Amino acid sequence: MSHEQIAKLKQELKSSDADVIRIIDDLVDILVSKRLLRMADFPEPTRIQLQRRQELREQIQALLPREDADHGLE
Repeated sequence: MSHEQIAKLKQELKSSDADVIRIIDDLVDILVSKRLLRMADFPEPTRIQLQRRQELREQIQALLPREDADHGLE
């Protein structure tokens, strides 16, 4: 495999990181809402980061026009 092919694959993997992070955020929310996981199960720095991300999404949602808010934060 050439260096260019490897670089292309690495870039593709990196570009999917934001999507995977959002999936993990949603998964944590689902598990917490179903009481299969507690926020207290996470170390404090992780809890802080997850809570901050949720706050940021809520702030963005509140600022979006109604028709955009109905589609969620994808």
